[in-house]
Order: sequence, then structure tokens, then C-alpha cells
Amino acid sequence: METFFNHPVLFGEEILNQTHLFIGAWFDYGMVFFTWVGNETFYMIFIPILYWCWDKKLAIFAGGAFLVGDFINVTLKNLYYNPRPNPNYLLDGIKELNIEYLPRKSPGFPSGHAQNSMVFWGALALYLKKRPVVIAAAVFILLISYSRIYLAVHYLGDVLGGLAFGALVLAAALPVWAFLEKRYDDAWRTIALALAILVPFILFILAPGFEVGKILGVISGFLAGVILEHEKIGFKARGSLVQSAGKFVIGYAGIVLFRYGLKAILPGGESGDYMRYWVIGIWITFLAPYVFSLIPALGTREPGGKSQA
Repeated sequence: METFFNHPVLFGEEILNQTHLFIGAWFDYGMVFFTWVGNETFYMIFIPILYWCWDKKLAIFAGGAFLVGDFINVTLKNLYYNPRPNPNYLLDGIKELNIEYLPRKSPGFPSGHAQNSMVFWGALALYLKKRPVVIAAAVFILLISYSRIYLAVHYLGDVLGGLAFGALVLAAALPVWAFLEKRYDDAWRTIALALAILVPFILFILAPGFEVGKILGVISGFLAGVILEHEKIGFKARGSLVQSAGKFVIGYAGIVLFRYGLKAILPGGESGDYMRYWVIGIWITFLAPYVFSLIPALGTREPGGKSQA
């Protein structure tokens, strides 16, 4: 891999200088926006909206693929631990963007923004199979990926690697999803629940690293909640605008409470992050829908408790 990471085009600052578009501060702000769309905060907002207010199955497919892909990305980052662009070799106007937006603790290869955008937006496009969605997904993937090069927080090789690994994750997710849709039933529930709880925890013990606790914690809680919600609640996601707004307020109040409130109570470090994000994951897919089902005005309860999108 040393030859690969020493490639002057893939992992050199000069290509960042040559491809930068000096067309004004407005474009800087646009690239910052698309970088934000690729951040954890955006996905923590958008995936629950999908799950609570639009289509549970779509949220499970896209959100599950995204979370697993994010774990793979962090694992690869910790494995290769390749540095990010050095501001000393960047032109004025680019150097300042690098200094302001560079993640200080995270290695560079592969780009998480590029990989996660490929997985998440690609999953939406493949699931919905509608031309406007496919076009929008392609635009988001390209602009999120380019924003990382424009802000000089990733090398070209980081971004291309992220897109490649994202495509592989997406390709693997499709047959897994097809199998689960055809074969999963309540007879698998106990085994699936045990796997959702144990596998991420074992991986957390065996493969510690930067941000691993957060990702594996939310994967475990998210998947466990999906299984429990399917059996115990079966809430209806779609409703009126007012009902969706009510779910949004209640749901995000819980996320904020657990994300920041538990941080003050639980121990620091990766173990505390694992527990905190496990609670956030199961809140999104099980506990919040349970709270919704207790409020008739939100209209989430299906007669007979059958799971509906």
C-alpha cells in the first residue's frame, strides 16, 4: 500500500490546487453546505424522518446499509491511518479552508463523506427506482464528494476510495435485503435479536478505534429496535403534516436528550459512546414509535398491530 499512498496524483496536494475553483465565497458556502449534508448530524436528522414519517422499509434499508458502511469506513480509516492534506503545500485561499474544516482526529482514507453518500443516496435511488430520485442521488453523491476535495480535507485518492468502497457496500446490501424480505419471519426473531445485540458488541471489544463505539452502538440499538417494533408495535409511518410534525418534535427531543443528557451521566470514552448511541438507536426504531402509539392524535397505530410503511 505504500506505493499506492505515495502516488502524487491520488495523494498529493498539487491536484487539490489545480482542481480548486476560485469563483467566490458563495461557492465556498455551497461546498460547506454539501459537506454538512454528508455529516453525522444530517443523517441523524434524515434517517429518523424517513422511518417515523414516510417509509419504514426504506429507512431500514438505507439506514442499515449506511450504518454498516460507516463502520466499515471507520475500520478502514483506523487500519490504514493515512494522513490528510498538509496545509503547508496548499495555495492561499485553499489553505484557509483546510485549516478551518479539517477533522483533526480522523485519518483520511477512505473518505467517509464519499462512501456514506454513495451508500445512502444510492440506496434511496435503488429502492425507489424513480428517475428524479436517481438524478438527485447522483447530484448529491458528486457534490458531497467534490466538496471534500474543494475544502482540501481529503486527497483525490481518499474520495475515489470512498466511492469504490461505498459501491461495494451497496452491492452487498442488495442481496442481503432481498433475502431478508423473502425469508425473515417471526420465527427468526429471537436469533436476529441476539445477533443484533451480540455481534456489534463483540466487534466493539475486538476492534476498538476512533468513533467505533458510536457506530457499533447505534447499529446494535437500531437493528434491535427494528426487530422489536415489528413484533410489538407495527406503527404506521405516513400521516398528515401535523402528525409528522408531532412525531418530529417528540422524536428529536428524545435524540437530543439521550445524545447530550447521557453524555453527562455515562462514563467517557468509547464505552460510554457505545451505550449512549445504543440508546439513541433503539429510541429511533422502537421507543419513539412506542411513544407515538400511545398518542392517538399521531395516528400511528394500525389495527391489529400489523407493520405498515
